[in-house]
Amino acid sequence: MCSLAVHLLYHLLNLHPEVLCERFFYQGAGLEPRSIESNRSLKEFDIIMFTISYENDYANAVRMLIDAGIKPLAMDRKNKDPIIISGGIIVSANPLPLKEVFDAFAIGEAEVLLPRIIESLLNSAFPLNKDRELAKSILAEIEGMYVPDMTQKVRRVFVRSLDEAPYPSSQIVVEEAPEDYMPIFGRTFLLETSRGCPYACRFCLLSYVTRPYRKRSLKRILRLVDEGLLRTRSRKISIISSAPEPDLEEILSYCVERNLEVSLPSIRIDKMDTELAALMKRAGQRTLTIAPEVADERLMEIINKEIDLAEVMNNLRIAYEAGFDQVKLYFMIGLPGERLEHMDKIGTLVRRIAELGFKKPRAIRLSINPLIPKPHTPFQWLPMCRLDSIRLRLKRLMHSLKGMPQVDLEFLDPRWARIQAILSRGDERLSPLLIEVARMGPSLSAWNTVLRRSGLLEEYCRELSPDEELPWDFIDVGISKSILRREYDKVLSLL
Repeated sequence: MCSLAVHLLYHLLNLHPEVLCERFFYQGAGLEPRSIESNRSLKEFDIIMFTISYENDYANAVRMLIDAGIKPLAMDRKNKDPIIISGGIIVSANPLPLKEVFDAFAIGEAEVLLPRIIESLLNSAFPLNKDRELAKSILAEIEGMYVPDMTQKVRRVFVRSLDEAPYPSSQIVVEEAPEDYMPIFGRTFLLETSRGCPYACRFCLLSYVTRPYRKRSLKRILRLVDEGLLRTRSRKISIISSAPEPDLEEILSYCVERNLEVSLPSIRIDKMDTELAALMKRAGQRTLTIAPEVADERLMEIINKEIDLAEVMNNLRIAYEAGFDQVKLYFMIGLPGERLEHMDKIGTLVRRIAELGFKKPRAIRLSINPLIPKPHTPFQWLPMCRLDSIRLRLKRLMHSLKGMPQVDLEFLDPRWARIQAILSRGDERLSPLLIEVARMGPSLSAWNTVLRRSGLLEEYCRELSPDEELPWDFIDVGISKSILRREYDKVLSLL
């Protein structure tokens, strides 16, 4: 419920006088999905749309269909069954693992695609004429839609100007709910200030698949703040952006003057200064979140993260002096050119940060994640780091942090990371495996059992040749493979 994408879809669809949109969320295996608004069954609707942001949700989506009494294989569904469409950033990058499950895939952004989907289907007399093949052929004619077996190549579509794009300023805000159902941002208005990312880190899917980087004008942003607070009656703003720094001081000043609380995502630490740190603190930000990713200049160059570690230390000192006594840092392991000694460098950096004053229990929160090679990035050809190597790195890192009670360490289970890598770079051979996992009840043990039987584990984790055709090459996300190859060659030259 805390997803801006859900608010946007709900807003755009219910704007249309001939559309009724209701929301469903995965509650767990074995529970029939019922809509929040009217408690209706999922299979009662003409169209089902999934927005998926994480690979591990693939099996959950399939399980929702099974629990709703809908056949998970598209080829088994009849004219009476709903048309099922999926979208989201990872689907736009590579929809093939779900190819045999969904009827169509939205490759791009909702503001462009949704009006075209609805108008095209309504003009064809759908749903009165529930002809699945006709509906799919109509969807296949829409630029940005991938319909299996009907679409050969597809180009991602996107909003050119965020100022001119519709925005869900009337967001549904949860007043009270059990802890498990309360959105992670709490009672807040979600504010997207920009889309995409201008920094081009070589591992980052968002940096490449959501190009070009676009930002809303300050005038439009401040108008959205006023509209959103009026309609939601919230006193908190959560900024949703991978690069919120442009106009950030002006936005924070505007909110502080109105006694509003502001929650910020990870920011570029090299953009920090005394004034910004003070404004963030006055806006109610309790924890400073940054993503150095590595603690070595050479690895910085390999991943194209243009941050100076000395500047990191200086700006963290500025943040501490402004009143921040908690910091969260994101690091990656399993990178090309990485050695065990690099884990010691992370430990050394963390100890230096603690010496700045971050010394109370859990003052320094570390999130450690293995590199997961993503389609349409320069790292798409890299192998997934082996589980034993990841575990060895984690063990070395934990040893380097020994005796530091101020450090709270969390990391993604390497087994789940490997499953994400498989789903990220997989093809249609994964569809029956997803269905099998979903039937068993999506879990780590189910995945391990199914993958072991499939014999495909090594196939999807191996190093790929830059000269081979990749499963997702039929999708044009707006950046050529030759550019990715050139960036990959730069990485190889640094090893």
